[in-house]
Amino acid sequence: MRNVQDVLIRAQPDWVRRWVAKASWAVADQAFFALSQFAMSIMLARWLTPPEYGAYAMVYGVFLFIASLHTSLLTEPMLVFAKTRFSHDFQHYLSALRRAHLTLTGVAGACLLLGAVLARGQTGTPAALGLAALAAAQPLILLAWLYRRACYVHGHPAMAASGGLLHLIIVVAGVILLEALGALSVPGAFLVFGGAGLGASLWLAWRLKREDLTGNERRPLVRREVLVAHWNYGRWSVMTGLISWASYNLYFFLLPAFVGLSATGAFKAFLNLVMPATHAIAALSLLLLPMLSRETEREPFQRQMVRALAVFLAGCTLYGLIAGIFWHPILRLLYGSGYVSYTRYLGTPQLVWLIAFLPVGAACVSVLGSALRAVERPDRVFGAYIFSGIVGTLLGIATVARLGLEGAIIGTALYTCATSLALYWHLRRELAQWGPQSRRAPVMPIASAQSPTARE
Repeated sequence: MRNVQDVLIRAQPDWVRRWVAKASWAVADQAFFALSQFAMSIMLARWLTPPEYGAYAMVYGVFLFIASLHTSLLTEPMLVFAKTRFSHDFQHYLSALRRAHLTLTGVAGACLLLGAVLARGQTGTPAALGLAALAAAQPLILLAWLYRRACYVHGHPAMAASGGLLHLIIVVAGVILLEALGALSVPGAFLVFGGAGLGASLWLAWRLKREDLTGNERRPLVRREVLVAHWNYGRWSVMTGLISWASYNLYFFLLPAFVGLSATGAFKAFLNLVMPATHAIAALSLLLLPMLSRETEREPFQRQMVRALAVFLAGCTLYGLIAGIFWHPILRLLYGSGYVSYTRYLGTPQLVWLIAFLPVGAACVSVLGSALRAVERPDRVFGAYIFSGIVGTLLGIATVARLGLEGAIIGTALYTCATSLALYWHLRRELAQWGPQSRRAPVMPIASAQSPTARE
């Protein structure tokens, strides 16, 4: 039997074996960090009072806003540029990004401290102290995010997974220790996240330092060049990220106004059932973006993209079938019998399947968006999200006002479909402009310090 298995493994194409190995580690890495957040949420919900847990949710939403800016300006451009423009000296490139990280998180920290002062009189002490703790923790949390992405640049998802495992252990141990000491609170939770980020950052920095990540070309790296390239790329991603953040969080503001908090909780509980699939998509996208960015000829680029789309869609379809078939048992397993009764908000059983297959649309968005980012066209991604954001907002308000929770589910699906179609249209336009053999030159070249682009 073992000989048969060895023969089957050797019979697989090289790209299949590489994808399976790296994808497994990427999913493990994403799973560790997702489990950190999930474990923190569950333990805080059990041990904090409802007002304190609400303050935690509000402050965590603020953190996600900062993280969106950080990802758009630093980590996402790094996945594109690290193997192309700055492959000759990755260590110095990473050093330049660390300095930019400190500047960005320093400004964010000052804003958070100001917000903490204002929140003390508006929302109470837990939220104010939570913002103050986040001001200290967010540089460490986001530094770990930066190092995680750096591992993917050179195809080391196993290295990133080791940092994710350490992060998970520190988070769980920290929360349990605070609860045992009677010191668990909103600021304590964010300080635990900060400590976990520090531990993961030190570990990953040491691992990356041991790797020989410098290319064959030897030329000095100009920090100004790095900043200009990231700004030219990231200014589009920032706007895209803000639109995406607002669109996906729209229904958490609409449902309380039109239906009530019970429907909002049910909507969040239902979406949690597809979170494993969306986290897996995010993990595989970290592998896909640098892989596509290395392809300079049209045919290999399209072939890689189609293969990735097939893998993503196959996995999400299988996940959707399992989630749809075992919907009620999964609800009971995660939430007990209470949330099963919330299915009464769904007027038709078909909406359960609509939720289960939401990752299929997310997979299309991820692959098509990664393809446009890989050819350095974040402006086209932004154009697609502008269209879907307008459509999603208008449809979201209308469907929620008329159908309540059902409308939120339908609106989420329509927004995902609109984003996929808009990205596909922009990608077709981009590919039509390529030459017969190779990709055309980047539309956003690195500007010199004296160029008009650099002064923008």
